[in-house]
Amino acid sequence: MEQNRQHAVVLGAGWAGLLHAIPLARRFDRVTLVERDVLPRGPEPHRGVPQGDHIHLLVPGGLARLEQLLPGVTDEMTTAGAHLIDSSLWRLHMGGGPVDLTDADVRITGATRPLLESVVRERVLEMDGVDLLEGWGAQELTTTPDRDRVTGVRLQSQHDPQQEQTLAADLVVDTTGKGSRSPRWLADLGYGRIEEVRVAVDIHYATRLFRRDPADLDGCQNVLVDIPPDGTRGGVALAVEDDRWLVTLIGMLGERPPADLDGFVEYARSLPFADLHDIVRDAEPVSEPRQRAFPAASWRRFDRLARLPARYLVSGDAVCSFDPRFGQGMTVAIIEAVETGRVLDDGGLDDAGPRLLAAAGWAVHDAWDLATGSALANPRVDGPGRCPGGSPTPTCSGCSRWPTATRSSVRPSSASSGCSPARPSSCTPASSRASWPARTAPPGPRRRRRHDLASRRPLSRRFSPCSPLRWREQRRSAAPDPPQPVPAARRGSRSRHSRPSPG
Repeated sequence: MEQNRQHAVVLGAGWAGLLHAIPLARRFDRVTLVERDVLPRGPEPHRGVPQGDHIHLLVPGGLARLEQLLPGVTDEMTTAGAHLIDSSLWRLHMGGGPVDLTDADVRITGATRPLLESVVRERVLEMDGVDLLEGWGAQELTTTPDRDRVTGVRLQSQHDPQQEQTLAADLVVDTTGKGSRSPRWLADLGYGRIEEVRVAVDIHYATRLFRRDPADLDGCQNVLVDIPPDGTRGGVALAVEDDRWLVTLIGMLGERPPADLDGFVEYARSLPFADLHDIVRDAEPVSEPRQRAFPAASWRRFDRLARLPARYLVSGDAVCSFDPRFGQGMTVAIIEAVETGRVLDDGGLDDAGPRLLAAAGWAVHDAWDLATGSALANPRVDGPGRCPGGSPTPTCSGCSRWPTATRSSVRPSSASSGCSPARPSSCTPASSRASWPARTAPPGPRRRRRHDLASRRPLSRRFSPCSPLRWREQRRSAAPDPPQPVPAARRGSRSRHSRPSPG
């Protein structure tokens, strides 16, 4: 294991970047977070996250791992106003029918993304050795003369393009999201073109905040009306801080939810289940509408390159951008951060990039399978993995376990006991209660495959939406970073900041 772990650079100080700084700060003398924007100093929208106004949540697996990375962070989120929503307070309508999860005994977060990110950002910037360099963008990687190893990154000021600087680093991590320049950088360095898998869903969504009465929907706090296999409309509502509903209406394959209030309410009325319309028809809107488009889910297959430069990691949305309907991206970023710590503990820096892609690949695969499997249920969506016999719907032959995959995606561990007939929840209307086909046990353990960049072997079998989510997590015996003690008193000042030069 190399001993020169003095300086790590993380490109991007959004959700994924902040999370990756945590394990790095415990293994390097210094960590520099490089961010193009000037970050908000509280729970305000981040300019570089245009989708930040829309619904984001942490599923149980992500929430549990975040607590392991930052002990006490769940309490800090609830103190700031976030809800922890028990599964008995969910109403999920997926695959054309209700899914009851009252036996799951799990929780998700109910908060706006700016609140979640601000709590994590404050904790990360308090860590010893963590610096934030704002207003600078990465222009290119610096490498050894043979281009085999990354040695740092050249930066340009976002306020004065004439100002540049180069940061030397023992490790560089790219978490700059969908706009990542890693594919271009690696191609220019001679590593080849990155294969990109895309599933075109042409999603548009509109979001509004409404005043929330705790008695709404008999106390339920999370509603999902998924787009049915033969439909194009859906929506989500989440109880968030300050007694508000965050409501997002979704259109697929070119369907566009309207932004005006009357059109918004009418669109909610058109959904196959009435819950969202019941929320918005009489509620007071407390924000302007926000609209956003998501043309396609994309997966950049860095893991299929013959080789990667030493001491360079790519993670978060820079690798895979998921269908926003399923809320998996934030949790996958947490898993990747946990795996980063394990990878650095298990080996050296030179091959950390491919080892991270292999170690976190199960999470990317499973989240991708869930989201794209649902999209491919619509016969108008083209993409890899369609069932030979037609659309992968919950009731077609070979796909009857789709509801079970939906269940397992929200559990802290995949080692659950399978799907039993749905039992009515305390907040499930009697008129919409239904039972899913029972299943007696989860699939048996499968041999876990590691990815070998040299031989180009895939991390797992080729995706098929007919298959349920892989039940791998139950076989993972290694624990994440040991919990760190929560300081008795936080420092009053923020971590060191390098402010951008005035333009």
